[in-house]
Amino acid sequence: MQVIAVLRDTLPPRVLADMSYTGRFVAAAEAMGLGLINRVVPASQLEEAVDAVLADIRRASPQRCAVVAMHCVPWSPCLSRG
Repeated sequence: MQVIAVLRDTLPPRVLADMSYTGRFVAAAEAMGLGLINRVVPASQLEEAVDAVLADIRRASPQRCAVVAMHCVPWSPCLSRG
């Protein structure tokens, strides 16, 4: 149920209901169209794509990461778990 709590802020109610009741698989293209994912890469390029995103995050200023963590994504990798 915790996933639904997050998705209800992301998906239109009808889409969330459809996905919740049916449990149907959502392909990458549909997930991207729904705003559930940011990018799609071929499996053969996944590790390289992840490394690129992590490099971008590492280059970000601590101040920017703090603002993102507080206002946009509470699960941000910039959040201190200390």
